[in-house]
Amino acid sequence: MSIPASSEVFSLSHKIPAARDLVFRAFTRAAHLRKWWGPSGFTVAVCRFDRRPGGVFHYSMQAPVGHRMGDRPLWGKFVYQEVALPERLVLLSSFSDEDESLTRHPTRPTWPMQVRSDFTFTEQNGHTTVTLCATPHEATELERNTFTASRALVQKDVKESFAQLERYLAKLDGNRPLSHSDSPVAPAFTSSLAPREQIHFV
Repeated sequence: MSIPASSEVFSLSHKIPAARDLVFRAFTRAAHLRKWWGPSGFTVAVCRFDRRPGGVFHYSMQAPVGHRMGDRPLWGKFVYQEVALPERLVLLSSFSDEDESLTRHPTRPTWPMQVRSDFTFTEQNGHTTVTLCATPHEATELERNTFTASRALVQKDVKESFAQLERYLAKLDGNRPLSHSDSPVAPAFTSSLAPREQIHFV
């Protein structure tokens, strides 16, 4: 496996005034993710969720009325690579269609088909620092160049998502510790919340 050049690695850290257990749950529970993931103002619907290694988070995003993206939903998915609670989360993120097939970025056609995102979580004095390291995954030279040239936009999007996460967590009770049901090897439970929704609480 080739090692990405340093210019192709996007890294950003954000400190959140919440316990690490709670922050990690917000990244690994469908009920939480749909409340803060995605661009500001978008509505996220979860179609399938299984956060075990090899599992998929498949979702749609609906833009607010009047947004330049129009009224058609955007689809995306994560493929989880590593889940080490509550310290690390590694996934491949991509745009997709409603059948989970990979698709191109809706406005940047040379964006990488998949981006590897490595999140680490460290806690000190009741605050959690989330560090993201993102790199193009199995990308062409043109796709890697697009990723590098889009660093400012990526930083803006990530900071916006972290800000939404922080606002969301401020409303929650962070006192409950992680339980066995938070383990990535726990049995999956499927709930039919909507005609196409399959959510695995693992």
